[in-house]
Amino acid sequence: MFKTRLLTAVIGVPVILGVMYMGGIYWQAFFGLLGLVGMYEIFTMMSKNSYHPLYLPGYLLFLVLVYSSKYIDYLPFMLLISLLLFVVYTVINYPRIQINDVAFTMTAAIYLGWMLHYAEAISYLPDAFLIILLALLVTWASDVGGYCCGRQWGKHKLVPLLSPKKTREGAVGATVFPVLIAGLAFLYHPLASLPLYLITGLLAGIMAQFGDLF
Repeated sequence: MFKTRLLTAVIGVPVILGVMYMGGIYWQAFFGLLGLVGMYEIFTMMSKNSYHPLYLPGYLLFLVLVYSSKYIDYLPFMLLISLLLFVVYTVINYPRIQINDVAFTMTAAIYLGWMLHYAEAISYLPDAFLIILLALLVTWASDVGGYCCGRQWGKHKLVPLLSPKKTREGAVGATVFPVLIAGLAFLYHPLASLPLYLITGLLAGIMAQFGDLF
């Protein structure tokens, strides 16, 4: 497991950092592509559980949301077109497409589109590279801290029913490591106050673990 994570980091991190450093259209296209891959993964899981994802409407709604800051003046019109496409697609494919299929597809598109919208919108800020770099570093620190502490000292299960391998000791590491990384980032290049950095690290550590569990 650790070797797999290390290999992924060695290959993936330079690619991600390179795209972020170039910024502009490369950054924006990267997060759009990343989200489309995520949508495809969700649609695959839906299909395996006997649901029928609405591929075209789902992808369109995702793209509208993820790039909404770029075309904010046209957002209401573009959302209306997306919703109409959902209606037309559902009517044409009824009864194969049911309301549950529509609900799951829209939820996936809104969740991924709205979350990645913020990552895409950051590209317009002056210190965009440093901001997103901090977000990635604290997230990775949570993953590494949880794994290392859990492997070294983990004895007490955290939530056995949801994740049998996660331990309380690992959870502590996953929470503390990103706070430390955030503090070091402040010392290197402070963009805001130290408390804000530390709170960012703490929240990242907590949310990363919730993401793993749920």
